[in-house]
Amino acid sequence: MVLLINCSKSDDQMVFCEYINSDWKLNSSARVNETGDKITTQQIAINGWYEVNIPATVMSGLRQNGLYPDIYFSNNIDTISSEPFKKSWWYVKEFTIDKWDDNEFYSLKFEGINYQANIWLNGHRIATSEVAEGPFRMIDLDITKYASSKNRLAVEVIPPEPASLTIGFVDWNPNAPDNNMGLWRGVQLKRSGKVSIENVAISSKLNLENLSEADLTLDVEIKNHSSKSISGSFNAKIDKNINFNVPYSLLPNESKRIVLDESTNPELHIKIPRVWWPSNMGDPELYVAEFSLFADRKLSHAKSERFGIREISDYTFNIGNITHRGYTINGRKLLLKGGGWVDDLLLADTDDKVRAQVEYVKDMNMNLIRLEGFWGNSKALYDACEENGILLMIGLSCQWEWTSYCNRPENDFMCVVDEHDIKMVTQSFQDQVKWGMNNPSIFVWVFGSDKLPVPALETSLRKAIRDYDKERCILLSCQNVKSDVSGPSGSKMFGPYEYVPPIYWYIDTKYGGAYGFNTETGPGAQIPPIESLKRMLKCEDLPLVNKEGWQFHSGRNEFRNLDRFLHNYENRYWKDADIEDFAFNVQMSNYEAVRAMFEAFVVKRNSGATGVVQWMLNSAWPEMVWQLYDWYLNPNGAYFGTKAANKPLNLIYNYGDRNIYLSNSLLEDRSLIAQIQLYDIKSKKVMDEKIPLTTKAESVESIFSLSNLTAPSDVYFLSMKLLDNANPENIIADSFYWLSAKEDKPDFENSEWFYTPTREFASFSQLKDLSQVEIDSKWNITPQNDKKAATVSLTNNNDKIAFFIEMRVVDEDGQTVLPVTWSDNYVTLLPNESRTFEAVFKSDGTDDNLTVKLKGFNVK
Repeated sequence: MVLLINCSKSDDQMVFCEYINSDWKLNSSARVNETGDKITTQQIAINGWYEVNIPATVMSGLRQNGLYPDIYFSNNIDTISSEPFKKSWWYVKEFTIDKWDDNEFYSLKFEGINYQANIWLNGHRIATSEVAEGPFRMIDLDITKYASSKNRLAVEVIPPEPASLTIGFVDWNPNAPDNNMGLWRGVQLKRSGKVSIENVAISSKLNLENLSEADLTLDVEIKNHSSKSISGSFNAKIDKNINFNVPYSLLPNESKRIVLDESTNPELHIKIPRVWWPSNMGDPELYVAEFSLFADRKLSHAKSERFGIREISDYTFNIGNITHRGYTINGRKLLLKGGGWVDDLLLADTDDKVRAQVEYVKDMNMNLIRLEGFWGNSKALYDACEENGILLMIGLSCQWEWTSYCNRPENDFMCVVDEHDIKMVTQSFQDQVKWGMNNPSIFVWVFGSDKLPVPALETSLRKAIRDYDKERCILLSCQNVKSDVSGPSGSKMFGPYEYVPPIYWYIDTKYGGAYGFNTETGPGAQIPPIESLKRMLKCEDLPLVNKEGWQFHSGRNEFRNLDRFLHNYENRYWKDADIEDFAFNVQMSNYEAVRAMFEAFVVKRNSGATGVVQWMLNSAWPEMVWQLYDWYLNPNGAYFGTKAANKPLNLIYNYGDRNIYLSNSLLEDRSLIAQIQLYDIKSKKVMDEKIPLTTKAESVESIFSLSNLTAPSDVYFLSMKLLDNANPENIIADSFYWLSAKEDKPDFENSEWFYTPTREFASFSQLKDLSQVEIDSKWNITPQNDKKAATVSLTNNNDKIAFFIEMRVVDEDGQTVLPVTWSDNYVTLLPNESRTFEAVFKSDGTDDNLTVKLKGFNVK
């Protein structure tokens, strides 16, 4: 398989770089007691070895061959011995170089090896394990004098030791039995003439007053591979209007960087640029730049880069004596709304699965993904983010900070302290910077998670980044800490990671509440729908909530069970006797808990709240905790609570002051009507207000108060609709809350780093008094580009509320079609209300085999 990536072709269609990711062979050194020179001179037959496509850790490669098929089910992963993975494993690849030319230069780039490797080509060792060390190193090896038209490559992958700075999970889920050893990213074959383009960094500077012009800077690194001096020209083509050549000269084997900007090349001053914006702020406009390098009047190398024109900066401010940090893009303040990403347990995500998840992030009206030590096994994540307007926050793993995970002495800093490790980590980070430096989604490089890097490491990392990337922000730690090198981080990680009620986010001023930039937090467990539970648990374990089977798919350490979540759920709602009822009803708790977290940061964006990262966005394997959608890509109630909270135009109920707020995150003013209705538990309408208003761009304001309201029943309902003033039939946003006359009261005095208990609980038990209703439904399925769309119309012909309705598109086996994006879900219909929804999905089945299934809390 040949994949062209960030490369161009010459006039005779020569490929300058390609991935050689398919048709590898895999075997354990326990079964192959030979050295790399014999393996790569074909003295050792590789017939009968496992056939794999990379990226593939050893475990995922074996799964490609049918071994360990049920590793994600029940506790099967615990039954797999780690012994086979304590020895090295061989990856072997035979490849042909088309149009082989002795006058050209060739190299192999290994984008990710965990943990060390000896690398051999055609009988020659081209890298030792001292050179190829560290999972985030990108090893670029000159193979010119060893390569030929036909080649055999062998990589002996050595597993990480207990104290290695490897890829790894912490308290989220179990570790892979092989500790993710292997070629976890791809391998590129690169070729060029005598000179090559090694790196191009494209940065932009905008006129922030009106975005009417931009200046580009190209920082071009070129290399002479020959033993002779060379002169030639470098050509740049950007969009339709930029095309220029500049001369260069290189000494023998010299590398040089050329900096080009509007002062040297006026073409790099752009009028009316297409600007890259995050989701819900504008379109993520992209440019393609094509670069060519000529030597002796012949094309020697070509490269293409996709980039966006945008300008990132950060700022700090104080609340009391604590420094906080915020970010701007294109001169506008950002409210960061994101989730913490994790790769698949075996680092085996497909590109399609990655893209589907990024589309989920956009669908939830979020604008950020935080990467902590898991950075994707290909560029699929990065490409999808830049295309969908999703910002990326890229940082190292907290696994390197704690003795229990990295087997190193623990102190106030990351456990990267000696000269060797500092050098390796610095080079690794710089490799990642060069790999992604033109991606407009990446806005900040992060060093520590919970802790600081030691001063020597921080200084080294800063220099390594600034050598190539002078525009993006640097965040030294996600925790609220102060560096002797650069001052306070300005971020916070004060929890919680367990359930807290909606009011918490509005009234807390000491821990994780809505102020500053909370880099990871959330209301704990997010139990998936029943369909996912049935796929991950044994039948006998399914009804035993919070028993051994469930706990195995919860977190680790403090998060090994669901005790705290269930304590809150059962006090606020009830204890369900039936597992089907529990799996459905618990989505109400998921929905309201996560919605309030995001909404609180939206409401307080003008009073010191700059961002929040839900811990977590996704899961490495099927589990019960920290996920807006599960490993199967099945969204839970928290997904739709997040989507509701982050609508660009929205009406929000503040649980703290009981006021209603209008939020506008768009870059334009709007003329609207707010319709506010209140219903008691018997569906009697007790209030109906319509308020015409004009909302300013990027604003949030209180428009109505319920602070003096006497609750009409123990449980009551707040329905808010935002209507277009020019066309009141057009509903722009719909918000529905179920509220309790008795409020939650957090017990802040007994807070821990991961949890604030609740001392008095809201009560929603009266929901069981809702009258049962019937609703009419109609649906049809139509093609939509390369996908399908289901249009679902629901009508409530009753004078009672139809509460919390779940919609699913299912196949002929009754399984939910995934991934799927709904315009809305877990919805409520007011008395005599009709609404229409749409689901977009991919399906290989015929439309006749697809059905829409409904389930509602009080729907027959």
